[in-house]
Amino acid sequence: LISAVCILMGLKLLMSTYGFHVGSKDAPKSSASQISVFSYNVHNFNISYPDEGITKPLMLQLIKKQQPDIACFIEYYSWRKQNSYQITDSLKKIIHTESYYFEPLNGTTTYEIGLAIFSKYAIIKQGKVMPNDTTGYNPGIYCDLQYQNKIIRVYCLHLQSFQFEPKDLVYIESVSSKGKINIHSSVHVLRKLKAAFIKRSKQVAIVKKHASLCSYPYIFCGDFNDTPTSYAVSQMAAGMRNTFTYCGNGFGTTFNGNIPNYQIDYIMASPQFEVMSYNIIREKFSDHYPIRSDLQLK
Repeated sequence: LISAVCILMGLKLLMSTYGFHVGSKDAPKSSASQISVFSYNVHNFNISYPDEGITKPLMLQLIKKQQPDIACFIEYYSWRKQNSYQITDSLKKIIHTESYYFEPLNGTTTYEIGLAIFSKYAIIKQGKVMPNDTTGYNPGIYCDLQYQNKIIRVYCLHLQSFQFEPKDLVYIESVSSKGKINIHSSVHVLRKLKAAFIKRSKQVAIVKKHASLCSYPYIFCGDFNDTPTSYAVSQMAAGMRNTFTYCGNGFGTTFNGNIPNYQIDYIMASPQFEVMSYNIIREKFSDHYPIRSDLQLK
């Protein structure tokens, strides 16, 4: 009885982090009436890494195989001048669309980094969702899409990261592996954790308020930088259908970087959608796994 009570108490936590739905791993959508939604933090297409010449084509090949109807890209990297990093042209060709919206958030005179949405459906409106602080950080963009005789909206979101420095990651790893704690380093890390938690909660409130004014079905995609049981993700998921919860199978790990691996990437749909499938594509071309969900508009 005690064991049963403990299991029931932790059931919500278990269901949010582990999926019990068995389905096809990498199959195409089962019906032409379904909408294939794809979200991927591409980590600048690994341009700053020695193997970028290998991983970039592999990432494009992966996207081509998935053939998403809607694709959201976080940490999207593009050169301003024509060269091998004209990713936009490549993506338009492999996804077979001319409809896209790229919003650069930072960059230089030679390159830009930001958020992008590609869609096989015509974009009839696009825009940014801005924060209410003075940092200038943009937590998301959105597009209104013409789907058959209806309009749907998709948000591409990148919520505040912890902004750990290399020394922070080294310290976290040492605590995890050796259990050695340094008070000064711990305080430094905890301050960053607190600042990020607070900022994400504000960003979620802004996005949810923006979406509440939308009169048609909408989808949240992106890197939320937080776990399923966190305040930010719980608030974002309120009134939405978390596609992992509905159709996920196994542990929902989407981050494969140097810190402990967690589920921090999500696709959430408003109740007008039925969730038909969910898949984490476990290819380590970025520090995030891409995720895909097929949705059916009621």
